Amino acid sequence: MNLQAVYDILRKIIQTKDTITYQDLSDAYLVNTGMRVDKRDWSSPLFEVSGRCTQAGFPPISTVVVRGDDGMPGDGYWGIPGAPPYKDYNMWKKVCSGVYATKWPAVLP
Repeated sequence: MNLQAVYDILRKIIQTKDTITYQDLSDAYLVNTGMRVDKRDWSSPLFEVSGRCTQAGFPPISTVVVRGDDGMPGDGYWGIPGAPPYKDYNMWKKVCSGVYATKWPAVLP
């Protein structure tokens, strides 16, 4: 898994202050790397990318990755460092605001 490519995709989404579904992330990753990732297989890579971000003092960048059916993060998101400990829409929106307000470095921390 090319974590820098994942990070680049998420940075691009953040610039638009939008979210991206797991399926759209899979599609973008395929376009950017030529490698296919099933929409259900993002938990570990997103945990790793967000972990590196939070260790460097940034909010969890995977906050912007959501399910297509309800527009909320998947179960693997809740409780990761920097994320709300449980499913709470208002707390999630606050974390989104922090993600959108952050000046993200070009290289994955």
